[in-house]
Amino acid sequence: MTDQKLEDFFRKVEGNTNAVEVLQELQGHFGYIPQEHLKEVSRRQGIPMVTLSGVATFYTQFKLKKEGRYTISMCRG
Repeated sequence: MTDQKLEDFFRKVEGNTNAVEVLQELQGHFGYIPQEHLKEVSRRQGIPMVTLSGVATFYTQFKLKKEGRYTISMCRG
């Protein structure tokens, strides 16, 4: 991740303390939620780390790992 990309993200979410919106924007910027950026997001946005982690792991829409190009699903029904 480039520092410029991270700074662009922070400019876009400046002042926003809604954890879901901030995480959606972070994922939109990077394609997933980089763990190494959560502390900085917490510090700069004033959102407790426990809140960010809780929201990120509760909602299935958030991806904590970078995904591959293809997703394979298999029904074993």
